[in-house]
Amino acid sequence: MLTYIKKIINYCLLVPVRVFYRFYFYYKDVKNFISTVFFEEVLSDKIIENSIGDKFCVLLLYQKYDIQSNILNLLRVLKEKNINVLIVSNLKINKDNARLLEPYSYRIIERKNYGRDFGGYRCGILKVLNDNKPKRLIILNDSIFYQTRGLDNFVAEMSENIDEEFIAATENFEFDHHGGSFALSFGKNLINDKRFVSYWRNYRNSEFRPKVIKKGELGLSSLIINKIGIKPYIIYNIKSLQISMKSAAFNEINTSVKSMPSSFYTNPNKELYVENLLNNKISKSIFIENFFNSQNEDSNDLFIKNEIMKNEGLDNKSILDLISLDTKNAMIEKITGFGFKGSQIHLLGYVFSQYLRCPIVKNDLVVRLVYRPEELLCFKNMMTDSEYEEFMFIQVSRGNPLIHWKGKKKLLMLLGHI
Repeated sequence: MLTYIKKIINYCLLVPVRVFYRFYFYYKDVKNFISTVFFEEVLSDKIIENSIGDKFCVLLLYQKYDIQSNILNLLRVLKEKNINVLIVSNLKINKDNARLLEPYSYRIIERKNYGRDFGGYRCGILKVLNDNKPKRLIILNDSIFYQTRGLDNFVAEMSENIDEEFIAATENFEFDHHGGSFALSFGKNLINDKRFVSYWRNYRNSEFRPKVIKKGELGLSSLIINKIGIKPYIIYNIKSLQISMKSAAFNEINTSVKSMPSSFYTNPNKELYVENLLNNKISKSIFIENFFNSQNEDSNDLFIKNEIMKNEGLDNKSILDLISLDTKNAMIEKITGFGFKGSQIHLLGYVFSQYLRCPIVKNDLVVRLVYRPEELLCFKNMMTDSEYEEFMFIQVSRGNPLIHWKGKKKLLMLLGHI
């Protein structure tokens, strides 16, 4: 009864707060819209050189300090693949950072920090479409960390796969199925579709995160998949992950389980064994394994174990192989099933990198409470020392919202508004 009373109290308190902040963001959106009517959204627009070829990338940046090394590494690979990069920055770029960016881009736009990532995308995409005739258009942003390992193949998939009109690095099942908007690629037919162009021209910027998710991430995928009728090609997908994991050794799968986010399992092996036992999948194997792991086997235990082994026609090695195989398959099912709970780049980021050489890792794993800082050590063996140092700085620099954030900012994050 007390639990229900607490839920009612929390609901009564949260609803007015949600309504208040919804109007707060509407006010900010109207204010920013009026501002863009009377004043230019774009603060500066510098063309470094003429574009060459028909492959373009709009790279959205929000770099408060020095340009991160992983971003420069991404730009280097994009340059090597002959992709014209238009940088859109939602923040003023200082002269030192501009000198680092200019060798890798043909155009740099600075704009007001309004509209979140889709506001920046819209600005850059319309510039590309108005001034060029691209056959491939990629959108990327700096909300992800770009590892060296696997980066060449990732950029090649995004830019050279001419058979696919709509490419996403990963997919997301939170709210509704859609491609992760941090890394998307569009082909010639899609780019030239009037509905695609109209979407970007008519898209209205907003600071309200739920609205950006609905109209931006979900809206764009829905338009392409449901209205234009183009099926997405997902580079790092569950099917490929399952195939790769099934060919891996048991110890490698066990490492994967231990490297999953906090919400996966507290004691994964134990829970998997118990669940399989209840489902009667490998009850005999688990029963025998208990004897193998027992520290104080008496003569009666040994007799029972030997009888089971004799009746099943198994030796010690075949029993352990059976245990490992069934447990391994159960682990794979649990890991891949976990990915369908939401954003796969967050939930399966480690195993995508481990088995599919996915080079991208979300920069908000700690902020979104997916991983605790100490759990991120698992990523170290897939990065160089300097990469891991930068990766950890990015992950922990904003702190844990539940511990370090205060007041309005903390409340807005918990409500999902930022």
